[in-house]
Amino acid sequence: MIGRELTVLSDHLATDVPSTGVSARHLGHTLSQPFLPRLDRLDNMKRRTFVSTSTMALAAASTGMLSTSRSFAATDNQPWGASKSADAYLAGNFGPVLEEITSTTLEVQGEIPADLRGRYLRNGANPLGPVNSSKHHWFGGQGMVHGVRLDGGKADWYRNRWVRSANMLETLGEDLAGRALGGANNTHVIGHAGRTWALVEAGSPPVELGYELNTVGVNNFFGTLSDMAFTAHPKIDPETGELHAMAYSWPGFENHVQYIHVGRDGKVRKTTNIQVPGMVMMHDMSLASNYVVIYDLPVTVSPVLASQGM
Repeated sequence: MIGRELTVLSDHLATDVPSTGVSARHLGHTLSQPFLPRLDRLDNMKRRTFVSTSTMALAAASTGMLSTSRSFAATDNQPWGASKSADAYLAGNFGPVLEEITSTTLEVQGEIPADLRGRYLRNGANPLGPVNSSKHHWFGGQGMVHGVRLDGGKADWYRNRWVRSANMLETLGEDLAGRALGGANNTHVIGHAGRTWALVEAGSPPVELGYELNTVGVNNFFGTLSDMAFTAHPKIDPETGELHAMAYSWPGFENHVQYIHVGRDGKVRKTTNIQVPGMVMMHDMSLASNYVVIYDLPVTVSPVLASQGM
C-alpha cells in the first residue's frame, strides 16, 4: 500500500550532527529532512530528480517490482479505479503487502546522485490477516515501514517491516523478547536524536525502530513523555533541531490538548495542557519563530455517539 508520509533520513542522523533545518515539499508528500548536509549540497534539479525517482522506487518495491519474494491479493490486478466499494482500499495501489522482504539486488534505472547516503523511508497502514471490506477504512491496519538504503550512487537494500504490536506478535507467532509494544503506529516515520520513530495520531506513544526497521519497542522519549500521548506530525525547529508537537488523545484527553517540546537529545523539555471544548482531532499545528499556533477546531468527538455507531 502506497503510504501516507515519506521521510528522508541521512546516515548523519546517527552521529547527531547539527540540523540543516531543511523542510521540503515535493510531489505532494512531506519530506522531513532534519539531518541532510549531503542532500543540501545537491542542486535543485538533482534533488527533484532523486525525490521523484525514490518515490517511484518505493512504489515499485512495495508492489513487487524490485523483488519476486512476495505474493499479491487476488484483487491486486484490478485496474486503478475499477472498484467503487470499500474493496478499492484493499486492491491495486492501496492493497496490503503480504510479506516482509529484504532485497539486496536492486536494479537502478537512471542515476542516483552519488552524494546521497542514507535511508528513504515511508510508513502506512498495512492490514495483516482477513479484513472486513464493508467496514474497512484505508487508514486502518498495522503500520508497515518501507525503506531504501542509498550509498555512493547505489541502492544497497530495500526492506519492509510491520511495526510490531502485541496482536501482531500473536499473529506472526513471535516472542515479545522483552519489548514494550504499542499500537498500530501507521502514519509517519521520522528521525530524531539519533533514533528512528514510527508515529500515529490519537494518543499512542512513539515506537522506536532499528536501522534495518526492526521494532525496538515503545520509547516514551526516554521516560519523559508523561502522559504517553504524542502526534504523527511534530514540527522540527529549523534553527535548533528540536521537536514541537500538539497531541490529542482519545479518550484520554476529554477537554484538552497537549503542547510538547522535545529537545535534540530526545527528551521532553516542556509539556503544557491547553483547554479545548471537548475531544478534538487536532491533526496539525504551526510553528513560527516565536510562537506555536494552535488551531481552533469546531468539530469534537462524542464517545457516546461513537459507541452507538453515529
